[in-house]
Amino acid sequence: MICFRGTRVISGRSASYCEILKYYSSVIFLSLLACIVGLFSDFRERALHGLAISSVLWLLARKGPTFVLVVLGFFNIMNKAAFIVSYVGNRGFQYDDSNLLSILHDRSLLYHCAMLMVCLIGFCYRSYSYSVLLMDLVHREETLYNVIRSVTRNGRSIVLTAMFASILVYLFSIIGYLFFNDQCIVEIETTRRWTEMINETVDGFVHVVPRVVEEIETIEENHCETLLMSIITTFDQGLRNGGGIGDFLKRISKDDPQFLYRVLYDLLFYFGIIIIVLNLIFGVIIDTFADLRNEKQKKDDIIRNTCFICGLERRSFDNRSISFETHIQVKFFYEILIVNYFSTSTICGIICTLSSIFVQNRKRNTPALNHSCPP
Repeated sequence: MICFRGTRVISGRSASYCEILKYYSSVIFLSLLACIVGLFSDFRERALHGLAISSVLWLLARKGPTFVLVVLGFFNIMNKAAFIVSYVGNRGFQYDDSNLLSILHDRSLLYHCAMLMVCLIGFCYRSYSYSVLLMDLVHREETLYNVIRSVTRNGRSIVLTAMFASILVYLFSIIGYLFFNDQCIVEIETTRRWTEMINETVDGFVHVVPRVVEEIETIEENHCETLLMSIITTFDQGLRNGGGIGDFLKRISKDDPQFLYRVLYDLLFYFGIIIIVLNLIFGVIIDTFADLRNEKQKKDDIIRNTCFICGLERRSFDNRSISFETHIQVKFFYEILIVNYFSTSTICGIICTLSSIFVQNRKRNTPALNHSCPP
């Protein structure tokens, strides 16, 4: 039990909970003041994060979770709307003015618009919609994004392999319908309810009152009576059970004439679909994820150990008087001088390209160079 302000006293122990809550609110308020003071120190960024967390916890203790959800939802909508407006404003020159539908080709913009719609639904309709916002972590974290790409990158191979698995399961379902139809027996528990009238004595008088009676009974159903039900059952039970369709079918005696055929049927389904085909799909996904991880590591290695201007690697400066860090700083300085003080008619190649990038991004301090050059 959590005792928020305005709640009624339910039991004698409510006072102790309120005292604990009061102490909790005092601690949160002191941390809030400490974070405000920290905004004027060298730890401004951490103090700002602490201020946001402390404010949410303090409001949670004082006003309750409903009020906090409304406040956070409002600020989230304002923040997302401002971000979309600034994003379109910064990238407006990249869109085709004659065709406004060209904006729809920007996946990042569509993603943020979808997140804004989720915020509006959560604020105006149901707060449960805010749980979708947790998926933003996948968009922000490159490692999690690679997990999604490991499925979509080789999507054609995965889809074709899944189609092949579906064909095999379809063939097995037909065989099961023709030869093992009577072994798809499932025990189902059903509840029967009916009303019966009973005599009840109250204050010396007999009254007839209704009473609901429930009875649980077990019945057996054949889930392979039709070919359609056989296909659905084979897909459902065959793929979900670790041992294949054999774990679902009814056990038969070793003296049964179909015993050997049943063993062969179960083993072919298990080795053909569960072990081989499904592991092929998993193998494609795992190999793709490993390739994406290697590409990311190679890219990071190039950024850290290669000069983006002259192409020299870090190992080239092992026996030199100048270090690699000093080299990239000097190269970057001279490149900026060339871009600023020389005409584009006297330079060519990569220098001309860097010049155009620097001019376009002058106010942003050449982010393309900053991202490529190690600190």
